[in-house]
Parts: sequence; C-alpha cells; structure tokens
Amino acid sequence: SLTALRNIHKAKWNTPLILPFTEDIQKRHSYLDSKNDEYHKLLSEDPSDVRWSCLARTCLASVILFNRRREGEVSSMPLSAFMLRNTSEPHGDIDWALSETEKQLCRHFSRIETRGKRGRKVPILLTPKMVDSLELLVNTREKCGIQKSNPFFFARPGSTLHHRSSDCLRTFAQKCGAKNPDALK
Repeated sequence: SLTALRNIHKAKWNTPLILPFTEDIQKRHSYLDSKNDEYHKLLSEDPSDVRWSCLARTCLASVILFNRRREGEVSSMPLSAFMLRNTSEPHGDIDWALSETEKQLCRHFSRIETRGKRGRKVPILLTPKMVDSLELLVNTREKCGIQKSNPFFFARPGSTLHHRSSDCLRTFAQKCGAKNPDALK
C-alpha cells in the first residue's frame, strides 16, 4: 500500500494547477451579491421553505468564500454559534494596541467562533450585509419548516441535516457565467 500511496501523490504533483480567471471570480462575487439581494427581498415579503433554502445556500457560499474556510466548518455551524456571537465593543486593554484601521475593522465585522477540525476554535467574520441576511434566516426558521430539533444554522427544511457547501459552490460557479467554472470550485 505504501507504493500505491506514493504513486497517487506523485501523480498529483504532475497535474497542472488550474487557477481561476480574475473576471470569473468577479462574476461569481457579483452573482452571489445579486442573488442574495433578490432572495432576501423575496423571503422578507413571503416566507417559504424554497426561498429560505435559496437564501441559506447563497449566504453559505458567501461566508465560505469571504473567510476562505473549510467548507464543513461553515456548513455544519450550529445555530447557537450565531446566536451567541459577541456583539460588544472591543475590550479596552486590547483597543489601545490597535491602529485606527484595525479599530474600524473590529467595529465593522461581526465575529463568530465555531468548532473546526480536531475541536479547534475557528473564527468566522461576517460583513453587515451577511449579518442582515443571516438574521432574516433566523427569524423565519419556524415559518419556513425548519425543525426545532435541527441544530445547524444552514439547515434543510423538513430535515435534520444541513446544506452541503460543495453543492452550493459548484452550483454558483456554473450559474454565474464563468469561462472556466471548474477552476472556481
């Protein structure tokens, strides 16, 4: 088995690395922003399980891409991690050590801590727009058929499972109109 494993790793070395085009990344980002706005408006007007899932998948992809986190850390994030996020001002002893730019960034972004690989604490940053959409998802959970027993933030309506982030990223890479959607995964 050692030889087989060595051959697998050697084959991976010789494969070319496919990098995404800058315009493809921009297309995906603007596509996610427009879909987030659209689904946010639709869910606010008339909550339904389909609209809830659409906004949840859009938010899931946006959070993963913004933070460059492992997909499983974000998709399996518990609802309690978002509800217990720290919304207080930065601590005074830490505040004096930060530059003005760093202080502004601390006030602008919200921070969630969730469990990562091997039980490590993983920070996730959220923009105000993301927080607004995530709060809408929390407020409409019951109306949209999310079971109370489902502990995941990005839950599937009528199930105890969460949305798979790899499916979300693949779908948005294909739908955004990118020249090479395989490189965006």
